Amino acid sequence: MSAPARDPRPAVTLGEGSPIPRGCNRGRAPALSRRAVRPGFLRYSRPVSDASAIQGLVAYTDGGCRGNPGVGGWAFVLVHRATGSTLERRGGEAETTNNRMEITAALELLRSLKRPGQRLEIRSDSRYLIDLATKWAAGWKRRGWTRKGKEPLKNLDLIKPLDALLDTHHVTWTWVAGHSGEPGNDYVDQLANEAMDCLQSGADPALERRLEASPIPL
Repeated sequence: MSAPARDPRPAVTLGEGSPIPRGCNRGRAPALSRRAVRPGFLRYSRPVSDASAIQGLVAYTDGGCRGNPGVGGWAFVLVHRATGSTLERRGGEAETTNNRMEITAALELLRSLKRPGQRLEIRSDSRYLIDLATKWAAGWKRRGWTRKGKEPLKNLDLIKPLDALLDTHHVTWTWVAGHSGEPGNDYVDQLANEAMDCLQSGADPALERRLEASPIPL
C-alpha cells in the first residue's frame, strides 16, 4: 500500500503536543457551513469574567461511542480568536463509554495548551461534562473524590486530571444543542465519528491538524 499523501496545509504554532500518527487520515474534514447567550447556547463559568468570551481561545469538544460501552471517539477543535490559527485533534478507544469520551475530549484539549492562565471558552453539547466541570467536581473534591454517602465515582482517572487543569486556566463553558446545525458542533462531531470509523476498520483513529485559518465560523 502506498504511503498516504501528506496534508498540504501549512502548520501553525498553536498548542504544541506529542506527535500523533496520521493513520486513517481520510482527507481534510469539510468546513460546515444560567443565561441565554443566543438561541441554543447556555453559558456557565467556573467562574471567570465574561471577558473570556470575546478574547483568547475558543474550542469545541465532542465524544461518543457506538454502543455504550462500545467503540468510541473523541475530538476537539481549538481556535485562536485573534489570528484564526487552529489546532484540531481526534482519537478513540475500542471499548469505552460516551461519558469517558466526552471527558477525554476536554482533557486532551486542556493538555494541548502551552501555558497556564489561558482564557478559553469551551463549547460542548454534553450537559454531563459541563455539570461535572462547573458544579459536581468541587463537591466531590471536598468529600475526598466520593459522592454523598461515600459512593465511589466513575471515570475518576479522567475527572481528577481534568479538574486540576481547569484550575490553571480561565475557562467559560457554553452548552450548545447537539445535531442542531450549529457549525462548530457539527464539525467536531464529524471528527469524533471519523475516529470511530477508523477503529471499526482496524485503522489508527489518531489525527492532528494545524491550520492557519479556522474551518468554522465563530
